[in-house]
Amino acid sequence: TSTTIKAGHESALMVRNSSTANLSFCTITRHKIANIQVCQKSCINILHSSVEESEGIGLQIREQSIVNVSNSTFAKNKLSQLFLTDRSIISMSDSVITNGQQVGLIAEKKSNCTILQSVISHHANSGLTVLDSDFTMLNCTIEHNNGNGLLTLNNSCATVEQTYFKGNRMPHVG
Repeated sequence: TSTTIKAGHESALMVRNSSTANLSFCTITRHKIANIQVCQKSCINILHSSVEESEGIGLQIREQSIVNVSNSTFAKNKLSQLFLTDRSIISMSDSVITNGQQVGLIAEKKSNCTILQSVISHHANSGLTVLDSDFTMLNCTIEHNNGNGLLTLNNSCATVEQTYFKGNRMPHVG
């Protein structure tokens, strides 16, 4: 069975203070600040779920937290679909980040992001932006973003292999 959590005043789920959570077969939608927040050295596994239509960020990860995502979708969030900061880590596979009203994913402040076999498409700005962080991508498709497919800035390290870039309005990799 599937669970839906929608239309809250702040966030559907906040994982904090070194806590751990597992989220599977859920739809998290229409929250004001962020659909999901993970902070203060916490961890979450997100499987077979959809995080969409937040008035803020889809998934916010900060303060040395760790997130694993598999077979999930992030769509139609007003700010960034995923925001990773403060030495946090995300590993994502077999997932989709699409139709964002700004950037698909932002990684900053010494964070680490690994994306495998996923699609990042149709964002109003860049698909992926990496600032002073490490980024690895393998077997992905980055397409039809109004900005760059992948924008790396400020001492970032990006490794991209066997990834298909198509139809991004600005340079595929900048």
